[in-house]
Amino acid sequence: GASVTLICAGVDGLLGTADDVEVASVIADPDYLFEDVLSGACEIVIDLSTVDGDLIQTVDPDGTGDSRTVVTVVAGKTVSRLDFGYALPHDLAITKSGPGSVSSGATVPWTITLTHQGQGLAPSPIANTDNLPASLALVSTEADGWSCATVGQTLTCTRDSDLDAGESTTIELITRLAPGTTRVANEAIVTSADPDNDADQSNNRDSDTVTVAGGVLAFTGAE
Repeated sequence: GASVTLICAGVDGLLGTADDVEVASVIADPDYLFEDVLSGACEIVIDLSTVDGDLIQTVDPDGTGDSRTVVTVVAGKTVSRLDFGYALPHDLAITKSGPGSVSSGATVPWTITLTHQGQGLAPSPIANTDNLPASLALVSTEADGWSCATVGQTLTCTRDSDLDAGESTTIELITRLAPGTTRVANEAIVTSADPDNDADQSNNRDSDTVTVAGGVLAFTGAE
């Protein structure tokens, strides 16, 4: 486990001055506990040299992400659940593919594939957003393990379970092209519950182009 140190203000009552006192250091496994601490201003500090170098911080009690937090200790009261969290970075990647070409007036199927290319877990909820242009009407959606809903032209599918490293999942769409359409642009994006822990956000969106006899039909996804 990681080494956790409690530093408290000295006689001047101020943290960050020369008389600060290192009260104790403990190993978090995974919890940590400091007992019989005198009242006053203290700081909890994680020794990053004891944290696996492949991990990145995902939880910080004060939201700063600096592996330390200030706490005021009051006599007779317990301060609980000052949690720090570290996790392996994940990497969600999305690809969107269509049939390449279709006949005029045909429906257009799309396959969205989401793959966890990183380490650890890609945390849920995981959301896939597909902003369909006005020239594409959604006919149906098939997405095992996902809950999908449409508001206007925006289709959002949500997965309420984590995605393991190396795991893939698909969403199948059937759309219908509006008469007279020659080319449309559309974006498909995937995000996890912790997008800041996604190691490569450049592959969180993708595109594809489909042509129709007599012209260009549809561009779906995002370039």
